[in-house]
Amino acid sequence: MKRTIALLCALLLLLSLTACGSSYSKPQKTAQTFFKAAQTLDVDAINACGESGSLMEWDLVQQTADTDDRQLLSFLRELAAMMDWTITDTVVDGDTASVQATVTYADGSMLVKSTMTDVMADMMMALFGDESEADAQTQFINKLRSNLKTEPPKTQTADVALQMVRTADGWRIRELPDAMLTVLTGNTIEMLQEAADTFSGVASAQVEA
Repeated sequence: MKRTIALLCALLLLLSLTACGSSYSKPQKTAQTFFKAAQTLDVDAINACGESGSLMEWDLVQQTADTDDRQLLSFLRELAAMMDWTITDTVVDGDTASVQATVTYADGSMLVKSTMTDVMADMMMALFGDESEADAQTQFINKLRSNLKTEPPKTQTADVALQMVRTADGWRIRELPDAMLTVLTGNTIEMLQEAADTFSGVASAQVEA
């Protein structure tokens, strides 16, 4: 799970894209296409809206992710599906543009925290049993996805500015603003990292015992 979190952070921070298509003649159209792709965490579609970039990190996740990693990515996609947005302003200055949007997204941070609390007792019991770090991770992720269905997360809003440049093929996003990392992951990266550290702590304690 740590590998997936690290790769996901790298992916979301480095995304900036290629080949949107000639139909993207206005900055607003590129922005709408981007947000629709973000709503499903469709990285190929996201990358199709940008000026330049690489899919190396995403390919690595897709090729190496185990079942738990894939379940975690599914959880993040379920959060992303709750996203909505409104484009509030577009300023064009020659071959550059700035598209302002207000994004409403599901904040999954407290859900991750409460799920960790739910499974903590079982994780501590694992210190005296045969449960492995992998077993604890599987239990946590399964519980996390289950809780998402029964405990809808609260929503937050973020103001996002997409900086664009006009190319021969239409308007492209130069790079993703930092605020999109929070939006695309439902504000969960910090809590998921804490969860991964906890699982590692359980495994270390088992070895020492």
